Amino acid sequence: MAVTLTTEGMEAALDGLQRLAGFDAAQILDEVGAIVEDSTKVRVADEKTAPDGTPWADWSAGYAATRRAQHSLLVASGNPGLLESIQRYATPTEVEVGSNMVYAAVHQFGAAQGAFGNTSRGSPIPFGDIPARPYLGLSDDDRQEIETFVSDRLGGLLQ
Repeated sequence: MAVTLTTEGMEAALDGLQRLAGFDAAQILDEVGAIVEDSTKVRVADEKTAPDGTPWADWSAGYAATRRAQHSLLVASGNPGLLESIQRYATPTEVEVGSNMVYAAVHQFGAAQGAFGNTSRGSPIPFGDIPARPYLGLSDDDRQEIETFVSDRLGGLLQ
């Protein structure tokens, strides 16, 4: 599960920029990916909101009863989970930020009870429906930070 930012439609500008000394599209995209990766991790660890600022749904009462004090929405302590799996991958033309965890899409889009098999035999969704808790995507602040970063970086190359 990943969000992908591309340079589609900007080929002519990129070709011109490639001729500038010091321009490295892959590095700039990697740094843009770092901005999105960091923002996504803050969203999961602390904010508990979708990129548009909408708060995530709380746990169901049944599921909440199984959680400990060190647990929070989409973060469990003591084992690698969604938060630790969020990472970026950049090429000269795009950057992806996402997770390779099998349940990453379930958290992004939600899932109905029984969507992954028989819940009576310990399936991944024994407590009922899982509401969508979107964590991937760009907030308005992300867009502004990316725009400022790219403008500053390109401005520095053109001086």
